[in-house]
Amino acid sequence: MIRHRPFGSGHPYAVTEDQRVPARPLDGEAVELRVRASPSVTSVVCEWVADGEAPLELALTRQGGAADGEPGGAAGDGGHLAAAQA
Repeated sequence: MIRHRPFGSGHPYAVTEDQRVPARPLDGEAVELRVRASPSVTSVVCEWVADGEAPLELALTRQGGAADGEPGGAAGDGGHLAAAQA
């Protein structure tokens, strides 16, 4: 299973491990595409299309995740606003 939610949980202060960062990138701005995947998934390819241009295939690379203490992950405590999240 692979999950990607461009806007994450929708919470204005929470960045999740399966969202696009920033959620609404500006022209020319760097963007991080995050996905959650089952351990059996060995690779993920993104098809990126910008304003009518030809699709571009981007092979995503695995980086540290929630298990490595990434903020917003299942292993983290969610920060000081975690209790306010619904």
